[in-house]
Amino acid sequence: MAIKKEKNKHLTDDLRLALEAAIRERKSFSQTKRELGIPRSTIKREIMNHRVESHKTFYGRRFNPCVHRRVCQAVGMCGKPDCARNCACCGIRCNAQSCQRFEEEACPRLAAAPYVCNGCPDETRCTLRKFYYLHKLAHEEYRMTLVGARQGVNLTEGELRAINEIAVPAMNKGQSPHHAMASSPDSFAVCERTLYNYINKGVLSVKRHDLPMAVRYKKRKGKPVEHKVDRNCTEGRGWEHYLAFVAANPTLHIPQVDTVEGGRGDKCVLLTIMFPKLDFMIARLMPGKCALYVADAFDWLWETLGAETFRLLFPAMLKDNGTEFSNPLAIEISPDDGTPRTKVFYTRPYTATDKPLVERNHEYIRRIVFKGESFDGLSQEQVDLMMSHVNSYARASLMKGDAPCRTPYERFVFEFGEEVADKLGIVRIPLKDVTLRPELLDMR
Repeated sequence: MAIKKEKNKHLTDDLRLALEAAIRERKSFSQTKRELGIPRSTIKREIMNHRVESHKTFYGRRFNPCVHRRVCQAVGMCGKPDCARNCACCGIRCNAQSCQRFEEEACPRLAAAPYVCNGCPDETRCTLRKFYYLHKLAHEEYRMTLVGARQGVNLTEGELRAINEIAVPAMNKGQSPHHAMASSPDSFAVCERTLYNYINKGVLSVKRHDLPMAVRYKKRKGKPVEHKVDRNCTEGRGWEHYLAFVAANPTLHIPQVDTVEGGRGDKCVLLTIMFPKLDFMIARLMPGKCALYVADAFDWLWETLGAETFRLLFPAMLKDNGTEFSNPLAIEISPDDGTPRTKVFYTRPYTATDKPLVERNHEYIRRIVFKGESFDGLSQEQVDLMMSHVNSYARASLMKGDAPCRTPYERFVFEFGEEVADKLGIVRIPLKDVTLRPELLDMR
């Protein structure tokens, strides 16, 4: 019994299984269209989008797509001095790295329907690169694409910032999202339901408990949703990429970035930036824990330090997988001319040991502002004073040989100069005057 595709519906797993069987039988696209009810263009797109590459061969044959494989007389391509076998028989795959004469031969049948090797009569004799359509892998890839397309924020950074600048002042006055949108209907690029979703997921700096009626509703059951501006932000920026970058640039200072939260329900958080080789840390007070304010903090550093000093201090940076760090492009790209200014890398999920120094250095902050106490009453000047005392605290770990203990401030000034430290708001505190108690900020 033929399987018919409903009009304007996505392909099901059964349809993909039937399509794979039709390709294996080498049926034409026209015949497959009549049997399955799938347009020819849909069949071609499905195959081209989900075909998988394969180097598989059969008994007695090795993968060798070189166009010269039948006449090549080169020997010793594996690097062994006593190897006398030519490249067609050698155990090392012939490729551009092993042979300068390598030139890949592409199968001409892959340029025409069905664009894959399923059911090809020469499949067992072919040593070229192959492509296959496998319904199970195709359906899994389709599901991942479908789920990813329905997640994240369907707005640009500028549109999200514009909504935040309008919605937050209105809701701080006690207005509901409905009232805010009714008063400025042309200022919102989303519907009311989407605005509520952004608030509930923490995209905007206004939180759900700021809504006038939110506390009256019972919390719905269900798995909590972690929102990220870019859910694929770690691609090309993962832990293995960070290790490769460090191995290639061992002398660079690569800061570790994290956040410190205040009391429960507070808005303000601290963005902490730690230079591990120097034990030096700076902190910026942010009005909320979201990607917008993290980008604003680095834009402030870009303007304050200047392009040359910023790139010297931040050739790259290491962050965790928190939602506030899910917009790396806003940090990596200069707001002035759109050129790259740094590189963002991410730790492994749930692995605090990937950046232990910044986590441990938070202990000095907690000596002054205890865990659970609010940051809402602090100013940036108070935060700079606190970090000046933290960086003027002598560390035994900075001692080298017979040299006396040095403070992180002295190490930083030795590397980058006192003028840079001044721009960051950090000043030297005499060792006798260093205070790591709540009395420093009148917290007690």
